[in-house]
Amino acid sequence: MTLLIYCKNQNKSIGREISHYPDLVIIDPLRTNAFDKSWFNHEMQVVIYTSHLGKYSILNFNWKEAIDNNPKIKFIIYYSGKDLEEIKDWMIKNKFDHPILFDPEKRFYSKNVKDRVSSIAYILRDNRIIKASNPSIPSFQEDLNNLIQDK
Repeated sequence: MTLLIYCKNQNKSIGREISHYPDLVIIDPLRTNAFDKSWFNHEMQVVIYTSHLGKYSILNFNWKEAIDNNPKIKFIIYYSGKDLEEIKDWMIKNKFDHPILFDPEKRFYSKNVKDRVSSIAYILRDNRIIKASNPSIPSFQEDLNNLIQDK
């Protein structure tokens, strides 16, 4: 099912420019990796959106490994759940040490996500989507390698 949604979204997204929201609350309860607003203008980005936590949340992917293995890429995560304390508790419990932008009004989703999905990762160059992706797809790291090599 995930692969079907991924393939369907792929063509609709390519080439669109992403709108970022630098005024959102930054969640970083572990205070290990400071968010830098310059990430919004970085040439290579992975922008992750999710509306939920739980067993099948995209946040359960090993983002630490992906972030550590790809230092030339900035990872920006938007979460649109309604409960700020819930996401903070989840981050602490799961030792999730990458900052997340809290977006309970779903501004990012409304402007950028063109399909009815609860989670997605976009691979961007110069704020334009070059691929809609999902870290559970085996070629995800290959997609990131291609982003760096095509520079």
